[in-house]
Parts: sequence; C-alpha cells; structure tokens
Amino acid sequence: MNCAPVLITVYHRLYTLRRCVEALRCNKEASDTCLYIASDAPYRDEDIKLIDAVRSYVKTITGFKSVILIARERNLGQHDNCEDALNRVLDEHGKVIFLEDDILASPTYLSYSNAGLEAFKDDNRVFAVCGYNSAVQVPKGWKQKWYALGRYSPWGAAFWRDKWRNVNL
Repeated sequence: MNCAPVLITVYHRLYTLRRCVEALRCNKEASDTCLYIASDAPYRDEDIKLIDAVRSYVKTITGFKSVILIARERNLGQHDNCEDALNRVLDEHGKVIFLEDDILASPTYLSYSNAGLEAFKDDNRVFAVCGYNSAVQVPKGWKQKWYALGRYSPWGAAFWRDKWRNVNL
C-alpha cells in the first residue's frame, strides 16, 4: 500500500501530542507512513518552554517511515500554520491524512484512511474520508465499508491535493 503521509498540527500541548502519536504508532501501517508535525512558534513568552519541549519530543519519535518537523520561526496562528503545512505536504505527496494534536486514532485508522483515499480518489462527489464516527444510526444489516454524510468532519480527515485546491476557504 502506498500510504498517505500524516500531518499533525501542534502548538504547546505535549501531553496530547504524545497520546496522538502513540495511538497512530499502534497502526500496523505506521512504519510505512511519513509523519509530519507542524509546530507553530510561540505567541507568548510563557509558551517558549512548552513549545521547546514539544519540538524536543518530536525529534525522539520512532516507529514511522520518517518524521519531519515543520518548526515555525514566527507565530502563524492555528489557521495559517495548518494551511501552510497542508499545502506543503499535499504539494509533495498529493494526499494527506490530517489530525490535530488532540485526536486519538483507532488502531485501524491508517488502514481505513488509506483504503478510502484509494477507493474514492476519482469520485468527485467525495471531498474527504473522515474518521470521526458521529452518532449515525447505520441500518441493520449494513454490509458496506463506508457511508456518506453531506458534511465534512475535521476530527481526522484524509483528502487529495486536487480536491483541497478546489475548496473555497
């Protein structure tokens, strides 16, 4: 399987980032997955040590094909940090699995996301493969792997460069 890279955005929450990375590492596809972490620069002086701790931790992460730290030199804010990192990863790989640092993925999340990216890559009705399972009542006897919702869920999403570029942000 040609695994999509994973992008995690983070500011200063080391505890949540560790939990997010550990959950991803439990996926059997982790060793075939490039992990990008976009760390925004401090907005306040009191955040400097926290962000330094996050960046030091990122340098110790193992269990992935590669780990790439995108360390901002100036604070971009959550939106711009995320958008710039997404564009960078999409330009390089053409697809991405996106998580914020407080998302805990299941042990099958990477398999699910990569399979969805492959299954729906040519279906223009599908913008993203979302991993969050909202309170949807799936019909009894449902045999399909997927179901479609008419909305996007940012709590774990995988998407493609061409579809991302066509969204009016």
